[in-house]
Amino acid sequence: MAALLILVGAAAGIWLTRPGNALPDFGQQVQAPRAEEPPAKPPEAKPPAQQDPPKAEEPPKPPAPPEEKRPADSDATAFIHRFMQARMSGDAAGLDTLVDPAAPGRAGIRLSVGGARITGYSASLLGSGDPESFIFRLRVAFATAQPGAEVAVENVRVSWKGGFKVAGFEDIPRDSLALVAAGGGKLAVHRGQDTAIVADLGALPATAKPYGAGPDSEFGVGKDGWSVASPSLSGSKVLWITRGLHPLLGVSDTNWSGAAVATHLDLMFEATGVDAAWSPAGDRYVAVTVAQPSGATTLFVWDTNAGERFGPDLVTLTGSPDFTVKNLRWQANGNVVMFDLEKGGATTGPWQYSVSTKVVTNP
Repeated sequence: MAALLILVGAAAGIWLTRPGNALPDFGQQVQAPRAEEPPAKPPEAKPPAQQDPPKAEEPPKPPAPPEEKRPADSDATAFIHRFMQARMSGDAAGLDTLVDPAAPGRAGIRLSVGGARITGYSASLLGSGDPESFIFRLRVAFATAQPGAEVAVENVRVSWKGGFKVAGFEDIPRDSLALVAAGGGKLAVHRGQDTAIVADLGALPATAKPYGAGPDSEFGVGKDGWSVASPSLSGSKVLWITRGLHPLLGVSDTNWSGAAVATHLDLMFEATGVDAAWSPAGDRYVAVTVAQPSGATTLFVWDTNAGERFGPDLVTLTGSPDFTVKNLRWQANGNVVMFDLEKGGATTGPWQYSVSTKVVTNP
């Protein structure tokens, strides 16, 4: 029996040692020992926050001035007319207010004076490409000692920021005109290096008739010289009046490469040409003053395209033939001729005569 128990115990031990036959785990777990954690540090005390002193309030900034807007072309043109009106009237003080004291060429700006009186002008706005200025091309007619006249060609730069001012002035001699009595009884127009003969006493007819007279009313033409000569502002036409017993009035078309073409408009019966001024609006109208045998110096306006003459009845208007028309000049629009009227030792003006309405206006 004892031997039997020993055999059973040995068999049980062999079975228990086989894989998979271990005794079940009844919930007991083996845990690895934990490392000790360092004790938590107490929170560090922060220094009290420093507060910046309150900033003083800045005063509000004034609004920036609005940027100036470039004026309209019409505003710049109105300014150039004021500039020219000051020149025509000989107003040196008024001119100074319109011209920048530092303007290049300022000294060359010519005023109307007795020996070189401005009788008209034209102004054309050119494209300058400069946003801060306007460039004008001026043609200015000067009545000089007769027979003779000039047309100056000028460039004027007008600045506008802060108000209109002439900021630059340039005379253009190569385009300017000068009309003079040349030798041999000829009239010549000079333009830069070019010269054109516009009238020749030797080529005039021996006889002619007064304006409006019949074909049988011809008289001998006075050829003692030239009393009046005046070019249009473009130089395309020249009005001239001879000197002598019966002066001949005519207009020549300028030909820079050959002989001029002349048109005879009037034979002035015992009268004398005194002055002439072309309208700046094209080459059509020209005002002429004529000393009559009665003693009056009257005004006529010639439409050179139509060959017609008209003018104000100043004898009726003044009630006397004892008057003198002088100082001819044209408004910029070329439609109104202005003049002064001397009567009884007193001078009044400007009188105005419209070539479109044929109406004369008292000053």
